[in-house]
Amino acid sequence: MMHTLHSALLGGLLLAAVPLRLHAQPLQDGLVAYPNVYKVQLENAYVRLIRVRLPGFAQLGEHTHPAGIMLHVYFNDADPVQFNHDGPPNDVTRPAVVARSYRIGRTRPETHAVVNTGPGLSDYMRVELKTEGDEGFLRRIPTPPLVDSTSARVEVDNAQYRASRVTIASRQSIELVAPGSQPFLLLALTPGIDLDEGGAPTRTLQTGDERFVGVSQRVLVRNAGTSPVQLLKVDLLTAPAK
Repeated sequence: MMHTLHSALLGGLLLAAVPLRLHAQPLQDGLVAYPNVYKVQLENAYVRLIRVRLPGFAQLGEHTHPAGIMLHVYFNDADPVQFNHDGPPNDVTRPAVVARSYRIGRTRPETHAVVNTGPGLSDYMRVELKTEGDEGFLRRIPTPPLVDSTSARVEVDNAQYRASRVTIASRQSIELVAPGSQPFLLLALTPGIDLDEGGAPTRTLQTGDERFVGVSQRVLVRNAGTSPVQLLKVDLLTAPAK
C-alpha cells in the first residue's frame, strides 16, 4: 500500500513537471538569434538598415522579423533561398537574384526558417522604412546594363518614397541635394564611390555601404575610376511615423 501511494505521488509530480519542461521558449528576433547573419548597419528615425550575409548552404532555425514596408537590395548574384513558415502553401522560395536588383514589398510580423540552396553567399540589405505611409506594393526591380554615362533614373515613385538609380561615368561627379523636408539614403551598388561633403574627409563607399543625407544637406559624389559606378538613392518623402 505504501509503495502504491509513493508511486502515485511520484507520478503526479512527474506529470506536473512535464508542462514546465516542455514549455516553448519565445522565438528570438533574427538579430539576436543569428548575429553573424543579420546586423544593423544604420538606424535613425527614418530607416533601419539590416545587412544580411547568408553563407552558402546555411540553414537557420525559426526566428522572427518585424512587420513593415521595406526594400531588399541585392549586392551579388545569388542562388534561390527558401523561407519556410508553416509548410505549404505558406513556404516561399526567393528566386535567384542578380546584383544591383531589388525588391519592394510589405511584410507582416513573421516567423520563418531559412535555407540557402546554393554554395555561395547571399549578400543583401533589408531597408526598413520607419516613415508615415503604406506604399508596400510588391515589385521586383531588375538590373539594367551598367553603361559609362552619368544619369539619375527614377524607378519607383509614390507618396512615401522615391527610389532612383544613380550612375556616374568614369572620372565624373554629381551633386545630390536634400530638400528642406526630405532626407535621402544612398546605397552603393558598386565599389569605389567617393563622397565629398565639404570640410569632412572624403569617404569611399564600397558595395553595400550607405550614407544618410539629412534635410537641407548636400553631397558631391565622385567617380575617380575608369569604370562607371552606381548607387540606389531612396528619397524619404514623409515624416517618421509616430
